[in-house]
Amino acid sequence: MADKVIDGFRALDEKLKLDALVHAQARRIRATVEDALRAAGLLDTALLQGSYGRKTMRPPLKDVDLVVVLPASLAHLRTEQGMSQWAFNGFRQAIEGAGVLPGVRFDVHEEAAHALQLTVPGVDFTLDLVPAFETEEAGQGWLYIADREQDQWTERSDVRRLRDRVAARNQGCGGVWVNQVRQAKHSLDHDRDVKGLVCGLLVESLAYEAITTRLTPQEAIVRIFAAGAQKLTGAYAGLAQEDLTAKWSSRDRAQVVRFFQQNQRFAEEAMRLEQGGDAIAAMGMWQDVFGDLFPVPEVSFAERLRTVSLVGGSITADGRLTTAPGNVRPGRPWRAVDREAGDAKLSPSFPHSSAAVPTMDALLDTPAEVAALMAAGQVIWGADRVVGRELCGGAAAMLELDLLPLPEAAAEGHLSERVRVVVTRKREVLVYPLGRPERPWRHRNDFHPKMLCLQFPGDDAALLWLWPDGLEPLLARVRMHLMCEEVYRRDGIWPGEELPHGRPENGVVWPVSSEAMRRAMRRWAR
Repeated sequence: MADKVIDGFRALDEKLKLDALVHAQARRIRATVEDALRAAGLLDTALLQGSYGRKTMRPPLKDVDLVVVLPASLAHLRTEQGMSQWAFNGFRQAIEGAGVLPGVRFDVHEEAAHALQLTVPGVDFTLDLVPAFETEEAGQGWLYIADREQDQWTERSDVRRLRDRVAARNQGCGGVWVNQVRQAKHSLDHDRDVKGLVCGLLVESLAYEAITTRLTPQEAIVRIFAAGAQKLTGAYAGLAQEDLTAKWSSRDRAQVVRFFQQNQRFAEEAMRLEQGGDAIAAMGMWQDVFGDLFPVPEVSFAERLRTVSLVGGSITADGRLTTAPGNVRPGRPWRAVDREAGDAKLSPSFPHSSAAVPTMDALLDTPAEVAALMAAGQVIWGADRVVGRELCGGAAAMLELDLLPLPEAAAEGHLSERVRVVVTRKREVLVYPLGRPERPWRHRNDFHPKMLCLQFPGDDAALLWLWPDGLEPLLARVRMHLMCEEVYRRDGIWPGEELPHGRPENGVVWPVSSEAMRRAMRRWAR
């Protein structure tokens, strides 16, 4: 199953690569321009800069930045007036004179201070030529960059050094570092405001600091998000010469940090789900990070519900159903056939405790406070209109709430379910569905009290909710039961294993029929 997550990253990586034909077209145009400038005596060497040059650009290709280093024989003219504009004019004349790019136009979109922009008919990207001279510091990698607005060459660029550092890091990480940078950049597409604040070099800088050896894409993305959440709380230059966040307001900074913190949580949860054996849920989390370019196998909600019912798992803090171990034990619902068939209340006790918070005793002692915690989202996901109060002078307590449908259930038309949970000092638990009384029920008493039949008290302890397990696992079981009831109404098949109605003959509990549940019982044994 874990391989499915890797396959998802491979598919994402393929979609984030530049089109091979466009890449080849860019190489041809670059070579053509370099030949024309070299023939005119205006090029000594040339190097790519920007994300395209560092191989971290995502499609579509919009521009190719080419730094053109002029021959050292012209360096003495660098300080002369008008020399920067002379370089731009020389490039244009050389390209037009060579006739190698018919119909080429210059500076169509803008006249940038540092680059001559070439627009070629039939080509979707521009080629931006940046005139440069080597500095006097031979071998240090610095260049002087032309500025035609200021008519000067005093701005120094470390483009060559930056290129070499990124290339070395990518090689040291087994050649996958650039792929992981592209993935991290892509995550920005889900927040337009953050994307407008975070430049590509900032993401590369975070990745450069966070990833120093070959990692899986899952590990790498977690580290990049963690680095952003930590580093971007203040000024940050990274691989640049100046602070990459200098233009941010305090509000901008807070927004960016929240973005990285949230995605760090998503990524860490995805890894937890994968390690727990639920690749599909993990891929769903990664899709929350990367969007639809990250594929998720199509599995119906009913099938997911059936799997979790059989093997257990959890309902996560963001309302995701998963087989990763957590607050949902496997279970088998059972229904009494008449009042005399026996007590259908939940099993009262067991020596082990999960130390869940809040406890069932807390619900008995302070139902209103527990209800307030639930309404604040501190107990379970998707609790609404929560009310808690004492009954019978404190001998019992009641909790009423709406259980909102999990997102994947809501996508298939499931509605909210209102329930009433009654607990007593004798550790009895009764759960009643409220509203829409006309609905049929597979596992609910037909006689009063018409409570849900969540489990058979005599079943194996591995399959039971018990009082020490606490309120969160109880409500998770209730939610699972309600979702199974809705699936049964729609499909006519209970999504999981169920017990026959009525008591077993001679007191012998029916054996578990599913091999998946038998294996799960060993995992959940107590």
